[in-house]
Amino acid sequence: MQNQQIMTHNLSATIEGRKIFNNVSITIPKHSITTFIGRSGCGKTTFLRSLNRLIDLYPEIKLQGDITVDYGYGLSSIFKFNTDVNLLRQKVGMLFQTPHILPMSIEKNIANPLKLLTDLSKANIQDEVERALKEVGLWGEVKSRLKDSADTLSGGQQQRLCLARILALKPEILLLDEPTSLLDFVATQHIEELLVSIKDRYTIVMVSHSLEQAIRLSDAIYLFKPDQSVEQVDASVLDSDVTSIFFES
Repeated sequence: MQNQQIMTHNLSATIEGRKIFNNVSITIPKHSITTFIGRSGCGKTTFLRSLNRLIDLYPEIKLQGDITVDYGYGLSSIFKFNTDVNLLRQKVGMLFQTPHILPMSIEKNIANPLKLLTDLSKANIQDEVERALKEVGLWGEVKSRLKDSADTLSGGQQQRLCLARILALKPEILLLDEPTSLLDFVATQHIEELLVSIKDRYTIVMVSHSLEQAIRLSDAIYLFKPDQSVEQVDASVLDSDVTSIFFES
């Protein structure tokens, strides 16, 4: 079990009595890219948000089953009564479809969360800002304009800035909810190359709007089906039945 980072055990979700997914048991290994695909409304984002308990913010959604996650302290249930949810969300960071930049400078987008959540000195925070921006390939583009507002960045740059903010907090796991669906081809390519380059240091779990992207990037692909089941599919043998489910509206 040493290579397992996330395990779900008969996980089910309902919203207002309607089943979203049912009895899902999957295992996600460390330092891999696992992608969820399927038509809209099949529960991919709900499942993703369950993995760091962001689902707690949606009281209308009810979960059954269990999730065990190793976020630096060995595999354990994230629903234990003494779980530090803030620490869980720091170690299992989430990047959303729309970049959630803070209304402040590029530098402060990374520095302020570090001030709030760590005991690093001012000098060490500056070092971490630079490190995180370099890790996402953004340092060279913004090092001369760190005091500029983050909203002056392009969409792709904003998404990388949000990822840098997560990485500065030294997570174990990255949850990505359709991180490139609003980006152009070039920005999407930058994000995809970045994810491949960092997967040896992080476990990445992603919802993708693109079957082709899932095939390009993933070590494992899970298809969320209209019958509320979830099935692992082999990218090398994806057939017309799978693609018709994926693209069904």
